[in-house]
Amino acid sequence: MPDKCVLGHRCGVPYPGWLNGEHPTVAQGVVTLKVCFNDAYGSCCGWEEDIQVKNCTSYYVYKLKSTNGWYFRYCGNGGAGKLH
Repeated sequence: MPDKCVLGHRCGVPYPGWLNGEHPTVAQGVVTLKVCFNDAYGSCCGWEEDIQVKNCTSYYVYKLKSTNGWYFRYCGNGGAGKLH
């Protein structure tokens, strides 16, 4: 999941979600972080949702909350880890 603002109308939806913070280290275990979703006014963080993230050395595991997939969706990032 990207950890920088994702512009609106990316990831197949008007309001894409991105991790607002750094991915955890292996030593940190499971951490709670915020995901920000764009809004209709161009704000990078018009709506927030808490998720849990774990670093499994070569990939990340995300415990995501349900979103309205038609308008809101979590973005993946092929370089920073795998979306599970």
